[in-house]
This record gives sequence, structure tokens and C-alpha cells, in this order.
Amino acid sequence: MPSFPRTLGVAVSGVLAVASLAGCGTFTVTHNPRPSAAGAHASGAPVSLVRSDVPATPVPPPAPEQVAAGRWAVGDSVMLGAGAQLTARGVRVDAVESRQFHAGIALVRAARNAGTLPRNVIVHLGTNGTVSLADCHALVATAGTSRRVFLVTVHGPRSWMPGDNARLAACAASYRDRRVVLVNWDRAAAHHPEWFYRDGIHVNGAGRAAYAAVVTTVVSALGL
Repeated sequence: MPSFPRTLGVAVSGVLAVASLAGCGTFTVTHNPRPSAAGAHASGAPVSLVRSDVPATPVPPPAPEQVAAGRWAVGDSVMLGAGAQLTARGVRVDAVESRQFHAGIALVRAARNAGTLPRNVIVHLGTNGTVSLADCHALVATAGTSRRVFLVTVHGPRSWMPGDNARLAACAASYRDRRVVLVNWDRAAAHHPEWFYRDGIHVNGAGRAAYAAVVTTVVSALGL
């Protein structure tokens, strides 16, 4: 049998070693020079095979958030006026005068952190100023994917209200599986001036009952 030079023998051995492992995944071949007895690097240095396709330890998915059933509503003076009627229909109400939409984000966050934010979140804000699309998305994100958010449109003779309602509708439409639902109070109230006081915004006795019925009917049909 012919005699091969030492360097050629090492090279052939390295090729055979890599070929024998070809079916076992991807490997990185590294060359680690080893000094000879004379201090120079040996030409036939050992070949190191390092496995590079070993998967990392899988990270388990986060546990689903435990969310209690129920209905919680955050709103302004319009909702405050119908607070007793909503409460009678099983809705827990947090409504105050002159509240702006962006204030609802912090309220939702606080309720979630306290463990009191239920599966159905009703929001009626925008009577007192502009609703931004960014704030709407921030509120929905704060509520979390385990909940359904009901956005109630605003109604009245104010210049910003049509724009608010358009942005609330766009916000709701951007989510799948009815995660966010538009409650069109503006449309329901459009032909019922008898529901309102002279300002055309705040509800009287008949309007309070109608408001609570409109909101809770939608929640009952589509709530979680």
C-alpha cells in the first residue's frame, strides 16, 4: 500500500470525519494549530468539529391572564348621568365630569394592575375634546388581549365630535374577532331629541334609560 505524507493523511482523515457526520446537522470546522517540538506550528493540526445547529432551550409561553367576568365602564358626564341605569343592568361605572379620552388609559391600567379589570370594558369618552387614534390604540393595548373593549360614540352639537366618532370607528375596525366593538350611541340618538336636555348632549330621564339599553344590549350580544 502506498505511503502518504503525514499532512495528506490528516487531511483525508478530516474529510472522512466530516462526511461521516454530514447527516447529523450543520457543523463548523475550526483549525486549532498546535506547536511542534521545535516551536513551529505543525502542518497536520487537529480538526475540531463544533455543532452549530443545536436549538436553544425553548422558552415556555406566558401563562394566560386570569380575567374575571363582568362589565366595567369608564366615562364622562354623559355616562355619569346614566350611571344608576347602567348599574341596575350589571355594569360597574367609573364616570366623572369633563374627563378626556387620554385619561381613560391610566384608569384602565390602574384597574388591570389592581386585578379589578373584567373581561368587558366599556369606554365613553370624547364628549369634552378630541380623541386621537393613538390614544384609542393605547387604551385597547392596555386592556389586553383577554378582554373586549366597547367604544361608545359621542353625540351632540360640538365641532370635534364627528371626527372623534370617525376615529373610534376606525380604531374598532382595525381589530380582528370583534376584540373592539363600536357602540353607536350617536346613530341611536340621532332621531330622538326628546332624550336630551337643551344642550343636546346630556341625557334626561328617558335618555338615561335609552342610553343604558343601547350600551348593554350590544355588550350582552357580543361580550365575553
